[in-house]
Amino acid sequence: MQPVSLFDELRIDKAEDGFELSCSDARLSVGEENLVHRAATAFLKKVERGGAKIHLQKNLPLAAGLGAGSSNAAWTLRGLNELYENPLAANQMQELAAGLGSDVPFYLQDNPALATGRGEVIEPQKPFAALQGR
Repeated sequence: MQPVSLFDELRIDKAEDGFELSCSDARLSVGEENLVHRAATAFLKKVERGGAKIHLQKNLPLAAGLGAGSSNAAWTLRGLNELYENPLAANQMQELAAGLGSDVPFYLQDNPALATGRGEVIEPQKPFAALQGR
């Protein structure tokens, strides 16, 4: 798998408790079936503290097969972990990501990677020389 420089944007803020998700595209559900919602809920349940307000700015087309939902879920986990001062270790983040979807763990890292298993076993690779600067 190869990361690309196309992306949606997430704004993640701490909240006292609970969770709220908003989105710039009204066609996308912000309910429990949304991967960002599921990622935030799983994270907050695991760390047992605080809450979050997240706004998703959709820049990628819906259901285009680009991994937008999976990458948004992974970046939600990454963002919340950083916002809450890294309470979860890498293996805990991988476990949460794998529970959300097969390709979510890939987006917890930034390099090309070999994905095995059902997609959740990630072996980062060096960036491809032919793609440097692109």
